Parts: sequence; structure tokens; C-alpha cells
Amino acid sequence: MKDSSKPRLSKEQKLVIASTATGFSFENMDFNFMSFALSSIIASLGISTVQAGWITTITQWGVLLGGLLFGLLSDKYG
Repeated sequence: MKDSSKPRLSKEQKLVIASTATGFSFENMDFNFMSFALSSIIASLGISTVQAGWITTITQWGVLLGGLLFGLLSDKYG
């Protein structure tokens, strides 16, 4: 017997979930690439690990502030 109390997802809802998960994965790839490339950046530019840490920190802050700013702008203007 099927339990009819459980809601079923439509095809469109499944596509939305799949596209959101895919987009989220691609969005976070740049942080993975940064961690892989950071040792080469340190070696080729001759910077210290503290300076490399600042590169990562500024990148994280830029993502946060950009998300907040453009999120507010998109809510206001569509």
C-alpha cells in the first residue's frame, strides 16, 4: 500500500533541486581552485604565507559583501 500522506515532487521541482545543487557546486569551485593554486601563487610571486592568507581572506570578504550587496539590489530592482 502506498502512503498518500507523503508529498510527491513534481518533475519541475526535481529539476529545480538538481539545478540548484549543480549551481551551488559550481559556485564553490573557485574556492577549491584557490586552495589548489595557492602554493603555486606563493612560489611564483615569492609571497609569505601571511600574505597568501590575506589573499584568501580578502576573497572571502569579497564574496560575502558582493552577495549581500547584489542580493539587496536584486531584491529591490528584480
